[in-house]
Parts: sequence; structure tokens; C-alpha cells
Amino acid sequence: MVIATPGNLYYCGRRGCLEAHAGEQFILDECKRILSQEKDSAIYEERLELTIEKVLTVANHGDYAAK
Repeated sequence: MVIATPGNLYYCGRRGCLEAHAGEQFILDECKRILSQEKDSAIYEERLELTIEKVLTVANHGDYAAK
């Protein structure tokens, strides 16, 4: 489903797909981008090996970068 025009490129070749703007890979990429500037996060040290589970866990505990 396309939600943004133009939007992020998705692996299907289309732009603006919901998955490209809210899927797991987008969340991980966005978190890594924020962590490059936000060094006080609980997951800063794990930024190169992030998983969605780690991001969700710290987000549920209030971590700014993960939220």
C-alpha cells in the first residue's frame, strides 16, 4: 500500500510503501540514524547490532532514541 508520494524506495521497486515507512528495517535504520547523534541511549553501544526486539524493549522503558 502506497502511503507517501514520493516516498522511500522499497525492495519491490515502488516508492512510498507502508512497509518502507513503518516496517522493521525502517525502524532499525531510523534508530541507527538517531543513535549517531544521541549517545545517551541505553542501546548506543549496540547500535551496530540492533534488533527490533532490543529497540522495542528499551522503547517500552522510555528510551528516547528507541521511541
